[in-house]
Amino acid sequence: MVCELVTPGPVQKIGLFAVDECYNPVYGVDGGYIDDCATVGAVEPQTEDTRPEFLRSCPNGDIRAYVPARTVTKSTDVTFNFAWLPVEWLAAAGAVTPIVFNGETVGYSDCDQAVNLIAIIWQELLGNEACGGGVVGASSIATVYALRDVRFSSDGDVGTSAFNYTVIGKAVRANIGSGPIPLFFDDADPDEPAWPDDCIEVCAKGAVFKAAAPPVECGTVTTVEPETPCVTAS
Repeated sequence: MVCELVTPGPVQKIGLFAVDECYNPVYGVDGGYIDDCATVGAVEPQTEDTRPEFLRSCPNGDIRAYVPARTVTKSTDVTFNFAWLPVEWLAAAGAVTPIVFNGETVGYSDCDQAVNLIAIIWQELLGNEACGGGVVGASSIATVYALRDVRFSSDGDVGTSAFNYTVIGKAVRANIGSGPIPLFFDDADPDEPAWPDDCIEVCAKGAVFKAAAPPVECGTVTTVEPETPCVTAS
């Protein structure tokens, strides 16, 4: 019997992708930015009580009915750190206003505009072949967030290695369609990541699944919508 050991390992890459107000991916030039040196900062769930505790006891002390309190995650504050964020992608995401000179984007004006984004964290999937069997499967674990109220700031001294861009947003529940790029591992074609049949529903805690390896390229990427749209699960 071949067992399967699934352990999330080190972060491989982090991707940020432009979306519209309904979290549908915006496909096109500079639609995404992928970095293999970015890091994840704080991940802080924000909870709320949606159901109070209910307890009904008999005079002799017997509990006739008990319903525990229910607390759910309504959003999660997620922070990322990037050494660099190109102006082309920031402008495509609607986070800044580009400054153009002689037809070339030379800089940007940042008025602290909040935007929506999709964030994807790829982690190495460890232990997939640890128990033998020689079966090669998914190589990564993807955590996907739909982020609202995303703001970009900088930290550290300009001109030093300690300088970086901080990305902070609230992860919320959303339907992100097929996703900004193909993410899934397909046994029938293991060399190519696959689009999902069902649309991807992410929660305030994010969505976590076995995935294909992250794209080879880094930096700004052109995103292309799938030929076959996903179907929202009933």
